[in-house]
Order: sequence, then structure tokens, then C-alpha cells
Amino acid sequence: MTARRHAAALVLFVAGIAFLPRGRMSVLLLGFLAFYVLLHVASHGYPRYRVPSMPVVFLVAAHGWVAARARPRLALEWRHRLAAAATALVLALSVGPSLVTWVTRPWPPPWFAGVGVEGAGEGEGASPGETPEEGH
Repeated sequence: MTARRHAAALVLFVAGIAFLPRGRMSVLLLGFLAFYVLLHVASHGYPRYRVPSMPVVFLVAAHGWVAARARPRLALEWRHRLAAAATALVLALSVGPSLVTWVTRPWPPPWFAGVGVEGAGEGEGASPGETPEEGH
């Protein structure tokens, strides 16, 4: 999943939280998502562990997409708006540092030099251990 698609899914997820109806289904889906995320963030911080929870994000995002396009638009209670705002804040705080790093640091990183990644490091075309002047 690309970064743009992931960001779009998260934005629609926030809309889905705002329009999510009260009921057992919502509690079950969001309870699973919260439990799964907290369990794996506390024990392992690897991005691959988010894959089993993505269907829940997609379901809530799809609900947000459909509800936002519905006419007449549903009125939102203040609790739903508060939940959506809190979700948006948490997502912004968790995704923001990664976006800043992604924009400010070069890709591929300099430590990729010498491991077969083209264009990595200072001396393009230089063999591992050589300086750029010695490469050609």
C-alpha cells in the first residue's frame, strides 16, 4: 500500500468515525482495532503488524466515504465530532513525525551505499570503500 493510499484511508477513517452508528458492531470493530494496535505497539513496533488490522480501517473508511456522500447529509452529534477530532489528533501525532522524516531526509539513505542500491551515498558509481574521486 502506497503512502498516498494509506493517508487517504486514514482521512476517510476519521470521517467514518464521525459517521459511525452506535451499536455492538461499532464497539466490536473499534475494540478489536484498539486492542490489536495497543498490543502490537507495546510489544513490537513493526509496520507489518498493522496488516491484519487494515480491513477494519477500510470498513470504517468505506462507511465514512458513503456517509459523507449521502444526501441529505446526516447530522452529527457533538460526541461523534469529538471522537473524530480525537482520532484525527492521534493519527496526526503518530503519522506526522514519519512524514517530516520522509520529506527532510534523502532517499535512499547514505547508509545504503555499498549494498547494491544505485544512487546511494555520496559517490555514485564508486565501489564500496572508495571515495568519489577514486571511483572513476
